Amino acid sequence: MPIDKIRNTPVDKILSYRRNPQQQGAPPGDDDTANCPYYLPSHLNKRSEAMEHLQQQQHQKDGKDFDTDDSDTQILPPPRRSPVSRANLHRQFTTHKHCIQAIKFFVCIVIICGLLRLVPYYQRADGIQPTILLWNDNAIEGARRAISELNECGCLMTTRRNYMTYPFDAVVINADIPYTLNGMDMVMHKANYIVVFMARKPLSLLQNPLNSTSTITKQEQQVAFNYTMTYRLDSDLIWTDHYFTQHQSKRRLTEFKKQNLNFNIRMMSARQASILETHLKSKRHFVMYLMYEVNDYSLPESLYLIELRKHIDLYALDDCRTFNDCSLYRFMLVFDSSACTDYIHPDFFTALDNYVVPVVIGGGNITHLVPPHSYISSNDFATPKDLVIYLENLAMSHQQKDYEKYFWWHTSYKLQKTNTRPYCLICQEIREMSLETKRDPSRFIDWWHKSQCNNRTL
Repeated sequence: MPIDKIRNTPVDKILSYRRNPQQQGAPPGDDDTANCPYYLPSHLNKRSEAMEHLQQQQHQKDGKDFDTDDSDTQILPPPRRSPVSRANLHRQFTTHKHCIQAIKFFVCIVIICGLLRLVPYYQRADGIQPTILLWNDNAIEGARRAISELNECGCLMTTRRNYMTYPFDAVVINADIPYTLNGMDMVMHKANYIVVFMARKPLSLLQNPLNSTSTITKQEQQVAFNYTMTYRLDSDLIWTDHYFTQHQSKRRLTEFKKQNLNFNIRMMSARQASILETHLKSKRHFVMYLMYEVNDYSLPESLYLIELRKHIDLYALDDCRTFNDCSLYRFMLVFDSSACTDYIHPDFFTALDNYVVPVVIGGGNITHLVPPHSYISSNDFATPKDLVIYLENLAMSHQQKDYEKYFWWHTSYKLQKTNTRPYCLICQEIREMSLETKRDPSRFIDWWHKSQCNNRTL
């Protein structure tokens, strides 16, 4: 009689199972019944259920959960309703192939979202997209000497003054760099375009924009600028490196409450207190300052520095980056050669960023720009020697609490860093301007004469 080579069972017996599946018993010695489909006799399915039970025990032993929910039998077609098929389906969704497919799907979604976000930046420039001429800013020589470039802010920017494809919405003149207005009358622009006077340095260090050497007439020269972007609070756009806000807010503050005289570190949040204590424990040096250009303009500060050296040893660093850790010092001398309204020297914020108390030498009134008792001013001391005595007292161990009080402002305020791309601010401003908006050029003349830098005192 023919024998099945795979199951070692007579063929007629196998045919008998197929003709009368409900009346026959399980073939002896059959080890493959676990793989039988759901439509085979129930006593065969019992062996499958026994195998499923053993698999559940194995999964529990390995610390893994096994899905015994039968809800999937309602949605699976009949050939896949058996426990073995469900177990195979469960393994299918936990294999590395399924994880790879999920990762590919996620990457595709991210790429599509990124492309959709970049679509506005790669559209052709038209009447809606602002076009900006960088008059004298060649900070990125290679890119900005090309015909044009699309700034990531969504504006078309170029340094080519003869760019004729689209009229300019704005001409930006960086007053921190020497410039001339020659050729301004040859630039193609819109009727309501703006000429931006952009400066970060003190106005006393800049050339007078009303007396610049130019081939245009004096009247045209005076009305060249009609938009301002500087550190002054009365500028059309305020451009500074840092400013103070309250916690959970982005609004710039120009008024501050009085110092908390009873301040101690326990009043701060756990995170703030931990950071401050770490910096206080790392203080190993006394006073330092960052190197500055010595010239006739900074002569008063240089003379003051000479007097300080008679009473104290000072460290001079190039910057606070790389190997120069400014946070190891207790005080930083900030030499401000200007006395300009609303101006704060960049070294002042460098000190605050490194948890160092700034000591301002010179400068103007900044009480409306920074919290009280967050810095020390040389104007509060009669002589450099008096200033040194005060700093030495604060540095003593028994005066540690008095030194900590210079960091009280962390409980109420936060030091914000501004946008490092000033052109994005101009681009946003142009987008918000009405097409009918026309700025009176005489406003710039009034603005320039309104608040100049006062005589410095030390």
